[in-house]
This record gives sequence, C-alpha cells and structure tokens, in this order.
Amino acid sequence: AINEGEQYTISGVELRGNLIVPEEELRKLINVEEGDVFSRSKVPAISETLSRRLGAEGYTFASVNAVPQTSGEYKAAVTFFVEPGERTYVRRINFEGNVTTQDEVLRQEMTQMEGAVASTDRIEFSKSQLERTGFFKAVDVQTVPVPGRGDLVDVNYKVEEQPTGSLSA
Repeated sequence: AINEGEQYTISGVELRGNLIVPEEELRKLINVEEGDVFSRSKVPAISETLSRRLGAEGYTFASVNAVPQTSGEYKAAVTFFVEPGERTYVRRINFEGNVTTQDEVLRQEMTQMEGAVASTDRIEFSKSQLERTGFFKAVDVQTVPVPGRGDLVDVNYKVEEQPTGSLSA
C-alpha cells in the first residue's frame, strides 16, 4: 500500500529578478493560480515558457528558475527568479547540407537577419519557412554562442534535401 499524503495547493506566485518584459505580460504566461493543486510538472514548463518569451526579446540565454517554498497547512508559494543575461545578436547565419539548393534561396526565407537582435521566435519561424518550401526532408537549427563573446551567436541551419521532381520518358 502506498500513501501519497496530502496534496499541496499554491498559496501564491511571485516574479523576482530583472524583469525585462513588463510583469503583467509575464503573469499572463503563468497558467497556475492561487488555490490550484501544486504540480511539479507544470513548474518547469512555466519556466521554459517565460524563458522563451525573454528569448523573443533577444535574451537568448535567459534563465528562469522556480523555487517552491512550502508552509504549514499543505500550501506552497512559488517564486520565479528571472535572470535575462545579456542581449544577444546574430553574428552569422550558416547553412549546411544544401547541395543543390543555392544559398540565396535559403537566405530569402529568413526572417532573422544577421547583425540583428537574436529572437527565438524569428529563428523558429525561419526554420518553419524553410520546411514549407518543400525542398527539404528535415530542417534542424542550433544557436551557438560565439567563443569569447557573450553577446553574439551563430545560427546554424542543417537541411536534408529531398528530390523535388520526377522525370519520365
């Protein structure tokens, strides 16, 4: 027999740290409220959502850590500590695996530009644009920090081309 014990409920949610994005906007992304049952699976998901939102503003390596604090009466308060880090910029966009497709064709699908603030939303949207062309079986993207520079990243797209037509005689 297993006794799980009492369920904890959330007694409050706080945001602390360097809030680059307005607090009201970040609170809209937190999908738990006071009185909800505390769930260990929801807390990391909320942290990831907040990190992605900061990434859209150019803080690619933002860190959001959740710290639950229990109190009597089976209640837990959750505090999200936000550390945005440095704003990052794209130094270079690289393509790998394009044998027949020219580099210009790939670059015209990019919404993330070199020299601009690195936005996780734009990087992912550019990936989906490449997938929609129909030229590739798979598209993978990696954001790699530039050694020695905390404010620069390289964005590497790895594509796997597929046959685009057929010839019959």
